[in-house]
Amino acid sequence: MALRRDVAGVANQAGDHPALQIGARVGYAVSGVLHLLIGWIALQIAWFASAKSADQSGALGTISASPLGRLALWVAVLGFLALGLWQLASALAVRAGVGASGVEAKGR
Repeated sequence: MALRRDVAGVANQAGDHPALQIGARVGYAVSGVLHLLIGWIALQIAWFASAKSADQSGALGTISASPLGRLALWVAVLGFLALGLWQLASALAVRAGVGASGVEAKGR
């Protein structure tokens, strides 16, 4: 039981770290922008019979073709990594019996 609380405590500390929270927000924002770009490409294909691919590879290809595209893709990678780590920390905290409030769940 003590190990479970230790894991939950470490997971909560990691999930509450400001750098990880900012990175997770960047990951969410990048995901939203990527989906908007996929939608834009799909509209272009529907309206103008474009040769672009209306999926993530087409959206990423469009981003990489822009002048700051490589930098944007690296920011996306870091944001997605931070988002994944933040979600893992949240899952470990919940699995160990500690909710978002940091209070241990009863009956565990």
